[in-house]
Amino acid sequence: MNKPAKITVEQGELVRRGHHRVDVGDIDQSRNLKIRMFIGPGLRPVFEDMQDWLCYQDMGIKDGIAPGQYYQEFNAYPREYGYDEALKTELRVALRNVGVKGAGGANERIVVETRGTLRSRVVTGPASAVGFEPPLGNLAIAGRSRVIHMLTRPKQPRGDRLVTKVPDNLKFLTLKSFEGEFPTIKTLSHLSENYNSVDAQGPKHVRGVWSMANSDVFLHVHAREYLYAMENRMGALAGDAGLPLERIVATGSRVIFRRPGLVGEHYELRCALYRNEAQLVALGSFHTVIDGAADDRAACFLRFEARIV
Repeated sequence: MNKPAKITVEQGELVRRGHHRVDVGDIDQSRNLKIRMFIGPGLRPVFEDMQDWLCYQDMGIKDGIAPGQYYQEFNAYPREYGYDEALKTELRVALRNVGVKGAGGANERIVVETRGTLRSRVVTGPASAVGFEPPLGNLAIAGRSRVIHMLTRPKQPRGDRLVTKVPDNLKFLTLKSFEGEFPTIKTLSHLSENYNSVDAQGPKHVRGVWSMANSDVFLHVHAREYLYAMENRMGALAGDAGLPLERIVATGSRVIFRRPGLVGEHYELRCALYRNEAQLVALGSFHTVIDGAADDRAACFLRFEARIV
């Protein structure tokens, strides 16, 4: 059982330090973290024990403001023998000002940025038997996460949904400037000239339908489901291209959510694989399919990165 977490306010940010033990399905056969597992320790606590401080439900009832997930970024740091299954976690929730351009000119909007760090002991050699405890070394960073939620007024007309003032329940946090370039589909799509398209056999696009198995209590497709589908598609493209699947390790993912998927909706996943020597990048997007036609506007855009070891 995980030990109780410690939650404090430090330098104007809400900080949670705790522990997390991964399930056997959260790590690959090399004992490195799978990208799909990051949502648990990297985001779930924000909507669990950290709500005693953040009070999102009260914010929705009182001010009509809700946090909508816009972006998530997960970075893994694979090692030869991977990591222990016990993680030390740290989450830092901060308020950020983001400059946006609208019909009335430049403006600012407020986002909630959550940054996480996952630490674990490094495995120093193979286990004595498959699936059992391996020898362990020092504590190291196994992964990092970053999630951006837009504060919005979803029930207001378009043009009036922007939140530019800090809600009362979040005033204990210090509003800070956004650091670096704000992520967009354009920034996620960028590849250096050293990357070349990987020639993979088979269809360029695949289609499916979202079912109850993909849904969550917020009445839309869970963010994890896009990761599952994208990881599987990237692996299929790499396999079709004859790349050594057992030597490909995930190093990161970046996702932009633009429109939530719903149960019963058909989708088309468009994905292309690129390579620069040992580095791999897959660019993918989900498109809603209506009456057999796929919407050209992406509902969700993903960039996955890996390397051949």
